[in-house]
Amino acid sequence: MNIAIDIELCFSNPTGMGRFTRETVGQLASLDFVNHYTLFHSGTYATGDYPPLNGLPSNFDVVRLRWPRKLLRVLGLFTKGSQFLRPYLPGNLDIYFSPSGLLLPIRAARRIGMIHDINLFDSPSINRWKDLVVERLTYSSMIKRSDAILTVSEYSRQRIMARWKLPAEHVGVVFNGVNPSLGDDIEGSSLRSDPHETFGFQGPYFLWCGAMWKRKNVSTLVRAFSEFRRVSGNEASLVLAGTRGNESRAVDRLIRTLGLEQHVLVLGYVPDADLYELYAGATGFLFPSLYEGFGIPVLEAMMYGTPVIASNRTALPEVIGEAGLLVDPLDTTAISEAMETLLTNPSLRKDLSNRGKQRAAKFTWRRAAEDLLEFFRSTYNSRALTPPGQSDGRG
Repeated sequence: MNIAIDIELCFSNPTGMGRFTRETVGQLASLDFVNHYTLFHSGTYATGDYPPLNGLPSNFDVVRLRWPRKLLRVLGLFTKGSQFLRPYLPGNLDIYFSPSGLLLPIRAARRIGMIHDINLFDSPSINRWKDLVVERLTYSSMIKRSDAILTVSEYSRQRIMARWKLPAEHVGVVFNGVNPSLGDDIEGSSLRSDPHETFGFQGPYFLWCGAMWKRKNVSTLVRAFSEFRRVSGNEASLVLAGTRGNESRAVDRLIRTLGLEQHVLVLGYVPDADLYELYAGATGFLFPSLYEGFGIPVLEAMMYGTPVIASNRTALPEVIGEAGLLVDPLDTTAISEAMETLLTNPSLRKDLSNRGKQRAAKFTWRRAAEDLLEFFRSTYNSRALTPPGQSDGRG
């Protein structure tokens, strides 16, 4: 097969969607030497900005399109302008796959779009208005133009099918993953460095990480942590690691209002090496999100054997299974009590640690890439699928 993949998010997105793109493309390059791949990205970036693109096998080509991403988004939403893209891509594509949420007007026998979640449709009140406008248009356009849709959990699959009234065979699932080697060197106290020394705090700590969007529900987590300290009298810290988002200012104000400046550490973005040390040293990992299409951070925490307290909503129960404590994400008392239980019950921590490692081992990026390749094959070999509301013409 001749396969084209939009790799824009390798450059621009450090979170779930970007992680999926980087990891699966890297794994495909190490397992598939038969099919031909054209990896393309916009003119916003230089190919050299992402070093792993150097040294790919001979069946992989990397193409830099002329136009910036913003112009490509306009082409994808409002035109059938394949003539603008035709000089850059092979003319006999069997598969065009976009994991970026934007399906460009590219000719291919089968076009596959990817939607990680539809929180913009399900929970509009916790999203920015410009995201609601742009992403809703983008996703709806993708649904109309695609031959198949891919997502990362059964929860998201069911929501996508319900939202756009798609048949089951039109939507597939490739789960996110984690690298099994992450937890190999973390046994007992064999940390590469001590996060207490690196970040300047003392004693046990709970960890949250992610992009601080409203749907991540960090304000409720801070309130629960304040309640935990008040009721238990414990001096544990709360460490918040990740990029800023539309809840960051509210979280900063809340920490000051509750007098928690010395007990809640807001670290911002943390490089992977330091983040993994934080995972491994934490008493527990807290993730009370209101909406997740998957939840890669809980998988990473479990891979390190860090006990997880997470939301009982959306895709998180599917990912965690019986390997963590699930709570109502809006119930500060339930979160606080779960924290105290975890901190004061060593046998429970050990049990959740072991179960978490076993659970996380089932989700690997290698398996994700294998499943993705199989999805390419099955979609290409299926009978021609006419997207809902769309004629046979592809522009």
